[in-house]
Amino acid sequence: MRAADETLVAVVAKVKKRGINHPYVKNYLLARTTPLTKARKTLPSFEQTFKRLKDNLETSTCRRCATTRFQRSSIMMAPAAAE
Repeated sequence: MRAADETLVAVVAKVKKRGINHPYVKNYLLARTTPLTKARKTLPSFEQTFKRLKDNLETSTCRRCATTRFQRSSIMMAPAAAE
C-alpha cells in the first residue's frame, strides 16, 4: 500500500512539474488507474489490488492530460453549494 502511495506521489509530482497545478490532480490520476473500475463477479485480493494499482501508475504517462480534463472532473467532485 505504501509503495502504491509513493508511486502516486511521484506521478503527481511529474504532472505538476509539467505545469498542471490543479487541486484534483491526485484524485484524477487515482481514478484513471484504479484496477477496480469495472464490475466483477470476484474481487482481487487486497495485495493484488495494490500491486496492480502500483503497476498501472508506473505505466501511466498522462501525456494527454490537459488542464481541461482536471477541471471537468472537479465539477463532478465538487460538493453542492449550500443555499
